[in-house]
Amino acid sequence: MPQHPDESVTPSMDKDLYYALTEADIQRVHTTLTIDDFDCITEDVRYIFYNNGTTQISVLPLPAIKRTVQRNMKVEDFRMRKLVFIPSSSSAGILVNASTRILDTADHLLQQPQKDTFTEIKDAIQSALPEVFKYGPEQQYINSACEQIAKIQEKRNFWTEPFIREIIILANLFIQYRNGFYLPLITLAEPLQPKSYTLIHLSVEIRRGYLQDRITRVKFNLLGGFTFSFVPEIYSGISNHVRIYAPEGLVIKDVEFDLQPEHSKDPESKKDVCKGLQKHLDEHKRDYFDDRCFYIQLGPEKSTILYHCKKYFNIKLGLSSLLKTLLWLWWLTVLSPFICGVLSWLKILPLVVARVVFSSDFALALLALSATFLVAAFFYAIDKKIVKQFITTHIIFIYVVLTVEIFFMMYN
Repeated sequence: MPQHPDESVTPSMDKDLYYALTEADIQRVHTTLTIDDFDCITEDVRYIFYNNGTTQISVLPLPAIKRTVQRNMKVEDFRMRKLVFIPSSSSAGILVNASTRILDTADHLLQQPQKDTFTEIKDAIQSALPEVFKYGPEQQYINSACEQIAKIQEKRNFWTEPFIREIIILANLFIQYRNGFYLPLITLAEPLQPKSYTLIHLSVEIRRGYLQDRITRVKFNLLGGFTFSFVPEIYSGISNHVRIYAPEGLVIKDVEFDLQPEHSKDPESKKDVCKGLQKHLDEHKRDYFDDRCFYIQLGPEKSTILYHCKKYFNIKLGLSSLLKTLLWLWWLTVLSPFICGVLSWLKILPLVVARVVFSSDFALALLALSATFLVAAFFYAIDKKIVKQFITTHIIFIYVVLTVEIFFMMYN
């Protein structure tokens, strides 16, 4: 039986969502990633929406996002007013009703014999809609809805183009839900007028563990460098801007672009397009980053190419010059008795100097100087989460070495 619209949802909301799905477009996307620590990234995305229709819109769907652990998710408009996410219990009903409107509109665009053929497909899709859009949907209902859409696509020439344009909207929705995504809905502080733009700012903390491999983490703790790899969210046919800020205390050393065809069986022409774009990005990569920030702007053409490629941006991060200098001075101070001992054994260092180096007074001076560098390193890293772990590791190693050296200086 066909599923009737949810009566708990106001008609204006599902009507607004219908117009938003069919007439509002994203024109530009600015994405900024800030690496907070090893388990959390702050993602700030600015979407520029355009209402291409003739009806004002008060409800907007944001691009589909993955159902992952998220914290401090907030959304604001261009006037920095906080907007409201529609709860999943209500957004499911709005999506069901808006999808029903899409099916009804598509049905009205048909003539016989298409209308009779579509009736059975329409009823099957409508019966699955509440299960598709509910929180934690069951995959069987999503697959069933996708199968009905596939029946339409099998006979694409049988249908009219206006009908196909309506159905494609539903097809894209179902694909997103099948892949584990969902569509967040927001209410605007003031309606988006026809032929007008608005800016929506989404900010969210994403729990993403990296450097989980023990060997990689040990290398970072010893050498202070790692590679941050990520898949950029690129939208086809529009301008995309991607910015990444290095963690405090680290700087960007290099950037590598890894672009591959989306499927291994893609034709050579598509592989060449991905390789060509990668070559272009590699040749100009010095234009995209400095010590603190990576920033790249992609026009509609490059965005479309990148959208159809498997893509990884690899940001190589290392210690800042100040921290590196401080670390070298610290280690040089701690290892000075060992260095002097080797030089004395090789008869390069005069004996009288060696006696001073291995005296108790020198041991106390060495301890005081090391403590000074420790305090300096502590204050440098006090507000830098990632660097703290690196500094802590070196404190342990340095004071183990220092203890051994002082022991030998005091008793030899």
